[in-house]
Amino acid sequence: MALTRGWQTDLAVLRHLGSLVDHRFDHIIVTSPENTTFHWGNFVLVTDPAAADDTARWVQVFRTEFPNAEHVSIGLPRLPAEGSWDGTGLVIDTDEVLFTETLPEQRPLAEGYTARPIESDSDWVAVVALNVADTARTGAHEPAGYERFLRDQDRSRRRMVAAGVARWFGAFDAGGTLTASLGLAARWAGDQGATAWVIVTELTNPAGRLYRSVGFVPDAVQVTVSHR
Repeated sequence: MALTRGWQTDLAVLRHLGSLVDHRFDHIIVTSPENTTFHWGNFVLVTDPAAADDTARWVQVFRTEFPNAEHVSIGLPRLPAEGSWDGTGLVIDTDEVLFTETLPEQRPLAEGYTARPIESDSDWVAVVALNVADTARTGAHEPAGYERFLRDQDRSRRRMVAAGVARWFGAFDAGGTLTASLGLAARWAGDQGATAWVIVTELTNPAGRLYRSVGFVPDAVQVTVSHR
């Protein structure tokens, strides 16, 4: 089965981050030796649709490949049969893959904000701090462990930028405080010769409406199984 554009993009970015991608007969093992707490940098990706309901097997494959992991992260090629993952303590999530081959519409920033590349050490420190503050506010992650993951991720991202394969950009308020950041960008990617753009977002994420309004169209549904 051909991988969705979302998984293809994820795997390409992970390789640039230093992850290892090992293709097996009906699945892929992704490992990130420099960031072992990165859930979606250390996971099993099932590639055979006929095997998507082999719950016990895939949990065992994950445990065998990642014996010291405190998480379980498994990507599936389709929605599993109803009830097939019950009793595992894992949650099925679906993301929407959005795609366009046309440069997305460019819109101005809100008044008082500027956008520029993340370049200096202080910029990168601000990116980590912003994400730490966000997870402390939402309670989405355990703070200490998530900060460790972010710092490991920060080192990998800096290497990508230094190698010229990606750029990170930040939005700054009038006082120079970082308020948002993202990796890669439509205009920058186009200037580098990109002819296709991919975004993966939660199906329930309101941001999906924004992405569609600037030219992205639904391309596929991406299925994952993991601990919350």
